[in-house]
Amino acid sequence: HCPIAGIIWPFGFCISLAENAHENGVDFLFNSPVINITKKGDIFEINAGTNLIRAKYVVNAAGLYADKMSEMVGDKSFSIRPRKGEYIILDKNAMNLSMVLFPIPTKFSKGILVCPTTHGNTFVGPNSNLIDDKEDIATTSDGLNEIITGARKLFPSVPIRAAITNFAGLRAISSRDGDFIIEQSKVEGFIHVAGICSPGLSSCLAIADRVVLDIMKEEMGIKLQENPKYNPYRKPQKRLKDMREDELGEAIAQNPKWGKVICRCETVTEAEIVEAIHRPIGARSLDMIKQRLRPRMGRCQGAFCTPKLLKILSRELKIPIHKIKKNIKGSELIFGRTKNLESTIWEGEV
Repeated sequence: HCPIAGIIWPFGFCISLAENAHENGVDFLFNSPVINITKKGDIFEINAGTNLIRAKYVVNAAGLYADKMSEMVGDKSFSIRPRKGEYIILDKNAMNLSMVLFPIPTKFSKGILVCPTTHGNTFVGPNSNLIDDKEDIATTSDGLNEIITGARKLFPSVPIRAAITNFAGLRAISSRDGDFIIEQSKVEGFIHVAGICSPGLSSCLAIADRVVLDIMKEEMGIKLQENPKYNPYRKPQKRLKDMREDELGEAIAQNPKWGKVICRCETVTEAEIVEAIHRPIGARSLDMIKQRLRPRMGRCQGAFCTPKLLKILSRELKIPIHKIKKNIKGSELIFGRTKNLESTIWEGEV
């Protein structure tokens, strides 16, 4: 029993931090992979996609690829290897858990958990297997059987038949012994924040303090000044689920899109989706909508709402529907119409 253990929604937490940072002047460059880093004098030049970034200080928080970033500046003091963890997500109300159930941790992980979520689902997992491919996020039958067996040791009647999806993620495991790598590189001005696996989410704010206050200010002697215009508050996004009946009626009267439910599983309206697209760091793909509002995370996993989401994204972003991505480049879902397909292939690509 761990009475201080708690849960949060990691997508919502990270996106909220990013939106607040953006409102305070931070720029985000998406789809800009770092190709090369060179140091000229005391300035780093970073080639990232079509962007050339010049900076006196660089914080290397590149996750699985932190070792590659380090090698680009001539520091080969560590390597990163992925450790895969697989999960199963159960439908809402499949279990009535009020706490996280986990076994005695090992030196590698906290073990296979049975854990409630902030939205009513339960997840079981993860397992922990070192692999070599940093892009391998496939689930396996052996892996899923392993976490089912582990979950049943904690809760013998865990209702696996209520599973709605499964997925895998990769932890960034450092070649060094011990804790996270949070330190100055041997290359002046380059700071490592690497090998951050569990409990990275819990400690993320403390890690930021360590980098800024302990390393940059105290160890490196950088003179830091507080931003007098800093705004610590993020404009909340209105949610149908949080509204009283009178508030919803007023919202629908002002904007009929509040009365149009797009995702029935998670009760998400068109008004919420449109706002998510136009907020700071707005959603540009199906998964970006999913991570903000949870459509396609429910029981049907997008079977009903995906076509509507594609149309809304296309309309609001003013781009053709066949250019809407699931997540990254090459993940477009649509390439033509089912009727008269041969004559309606877009851009000649299948």
